[in-house]
Amino acid sequence: QRVEWFKSCMLWYDMLGVQTMAQLLEIHFFPKWFQVLCSWLNQSPDFTEVAKWYKGWKSMLPEPVAASSVVLAHLNQALGIMNQAATKSKLVKSGNSLPKLVQPPPPPPPMEDEAPTHHVKPTAPTSFRDLVSRKAEEENVVFRPARRTPDGKQLYTFGKQLVYIERNVIYIYKSTNLIPTSLQTLIDISK
Repeated sequence: QRVEWFKSCMLWYDMLGVQTMAQLLEIHFFPKWFQVLCSWLNQSPDFTEVAKWYKGWKSMLPEPVAASSVVLAHLNQALGIMNQAATKSKLVKSGNSLPKLVQPPPPPPPMEDEAPTHHVKPTAPTSFRDLVSRKAEEENVVFRPARRTPDGKQLYTFGKQLVYIERNVIYIYKSTNLIPTSLQTLIDISK
């Protein structure tokens, strides 16, 4: 288990958005996670350890991600599988192994069935400007090229603000001054 990698990935949820992070988990994390869980449950495990394992993984999910309908569905499905295994194991005589009662769930259905209220690009942003653009789209804020400065720098409108982006830093353009700011601050003042 590469827990540190998982924790590092979860740090990106606020930049990528909850819905994108939930999609990534659904496609890349949960199938393997269920495979491990089901394999473990088919080996007469100590259910206290299984519960600790489940709670440990769940605790690493940022609250908004864990609360998304996609992630909640997978977590509830895991609880159902664990409950099924625990119930069946009580019927098995001591010394016998637990029968193969659970299989990993099927892969998730295509995303077209769950059309979000706004368009979310399925791929990760390729540049910081793309990230800013995606975040603006998620927040329903207009982000578009505006004009160029006298020295040729491209300015953008982000809601009501005029901004400049260079080396993964957002600057608010005020008369002739560039003031660095965070993406979240920009979102807050642009609405």
